[in-house]
Amino acid sequence: MIKGTDTVVDARSFKMSKSRGNVINPDDVVKQYGADALRLYEMFMGPLEQVKPCSTQGVEGVFRYLNRVWRLIINEETGKLNDEVVDSDPDRGQLKVLHETIRKVTEDIEGIKFNTAISALMIFNNEAQKWEKKPREVLQVYVRLLSPFAPHLSEELWKLLGNTGTLAYEPWPEWKEEYLRSETHVYAIQVNGKVRGQIEVPSDKAVDKTFVLDQARKQKTVAKYLNEGNVVKEIFVPKKIINFVVK
Repeated sequence: MIKGTDTVVDARSFKMSKSRGNVINPDDVVKQYGADALRLYEMFMGPLEQVKPCSTQGVEGVFRYLNRVWRLIINEETGKLNDEVVDSDPDRGQLKVLHETIRKVTEDIEGIKFNTAISALMIFNNEAQKWEKKPREVLQVYVRLLSPFAPHLSEELWKLLGNTGTLAYEPWPEWKEEYLRSETHVYAIQVNGKVRGQIEVPSDKAVDKTFVLDQARKQKTVAKYLNEGNVVKEIFVPKKIINFVVK
């Protein structure tokens, strides 16, 4: 045992190499977590041009994500589709989330930004978990977006969703601008430069100064501060700022 405070510990990380004996056998990772998890992890580590440390904990993280994708669609006890998977049309909110994901994943793949494309897929999964009803149509598109990153899981889910043939011959999804536009706009409301509340107004009314300021004044937490003095100035920048100056 070394005693004292004179010993200097130099901790460094090294690239994998046989000579250093720090190589991780990919066969072992595939055996434990599957090929999809390893493939997904390697693309999720960060930008391809950067040197990145390898960690089995990272593999476990994407492995858990793939399991959440499976549970989003499949009942683990029966091995069949969840009861929440329905053939009804998706609502506006679901379509917005879906088409935002299509655009993000498509643009990031084209830009070779695989890590952020995978992040978008994870965000979609988190949102879809909250839906009481999960339209089959939406899930099928999601599986197609996932397929370049986790082809084995995607093929299995594709068939369980009632499709025939392979995903390899399916066309890539395209986003539609009409679903990307929000139906509402949220304003943060400031009083003397400090945020005191917020309102959500219809998008077609978001630039109507009279309407927006009237709604802002009615917001309870804002009205409290407005009643403490006289409003000497109202600052309104469409779709950006509402600020009441009170003295």
